[in-house]
Amino acid sequence: MYSVGEIALAIKEDRELQQANHAVESFNNSTQFATPSALSESSIYEEVWEKARNPEFDEDFVRFLVSSAVDRCRLLELIFAMSEQLRSVPRQRGENLVNQWGQLELLDLIRSGVQYLDYIPELVSAVLCIVSEPTEHHCLDKEPKFDDAYDPRAVFLNDDILMEKIFRNAKSRFPYEAANFLKFCRALSGCSLSTEDGLSIICHELESMTTYTQAVASGFQGYRSIREDENANYVELIAPLDMKEVSSAKRDTMQTSNELVLANELSVLPAVTVGQVVSESKPAVIMWHHQYNCLGFLGKWLEQGTNSRGNENAPDDDVAADIIGLLADLIDDAYAISRVTGLESCLLYTSPSPRDRG
Repeated sequence: MYSVGEIALAIKEDRELQQANHAVESFNNSTQFATPSALSESSIYEEVWEKARNPEFDEDFVRFLVSSAVDRCRLLELIFAMSEQLRSVPRQRGENLVNQWGQLELLDLIRSGVQYLDYIPELVSAVLCIVSEPTEHHCLDKEPKFDDAYDPRAVFLNDDILMEKIFRNAKSRFPYEAANFLKFCRALSGCSLSTEDGLSIICHELESMTTYTQAVASGFQGYRSIREDENANYVELIAPLDMKEVSSAKRDTMQTSNELVLANELSVLPAVTVGQVVSESKPAVIMWHHQYNCLGFLGKWLEQGTNSRGNENAPDDDVAADIIGLLADLIDDAYAISRVTGLESCLLYTSPSPRDRG
């Protein structure tokens, strides 16, 4: 706050000097010129400093500081630009500690204020840039790193606040907003963190999806309002609803009963499924609370795109590329983790090794 006060004072003095010079110039020319609006408006630094001098410090003041930095000082755009610059720093002996340390500082700066921020595009772009490894540094057969303390991806995955406010927010919007979630999964999948079963953290997140968000078809009336006293836009299905991204995928007529149950979990929301209307636009966007395995969903979605070209529910080219890239990344991660832990992931049983694929 001391620095903010110094900047605010300097700006105020400079503005007052310009106002004085403008008044003298008007007097010497015997004319009346209106003072330019830029010379009469106080700066954001002055506003923050004036509010800071109020002894009633509370959460609203912190929120004011964060919103001022983000909305008026474009802090997130600056963080994105700085992260881009750090990514271009040359590596030394296969490592880039300057980049890692710098990215960690930027991530810590975001974490300090993320609880006061909404899920906005600038926040998503900045965090994605921080946790994404430069493309030219990817290697199919690389060993995972053990020093997670300096890996922004590991720090992000281990931080409950960052995961809840950013990653799981993106996760809850899938597949209505598929691109950001897939990009986060790809960026974070290269981290060496794994579960006790030898699965990467991202693979575990994909296997345990609890929400499915879609824009319901125009005119669809197969749901009703519930829990209206909570005023949270809760609804409930009164008839099954197709998960339209995968509902047209081909089904094997020889499937067992267990396989049919799994197929239904990946393609149909059963009646009495509860959801929340997150946008009352036309058509409405509803986040349904439904458990399913996203790995199977992604495979079915790609299949639908292959078998039904021109289908409006098929993934677009960018999303399809991210799905294919993510599946390849997860297989590579499974091999890397298995070499270290000795635990083989189920992903390895049906997949060729990275070298075989090469």
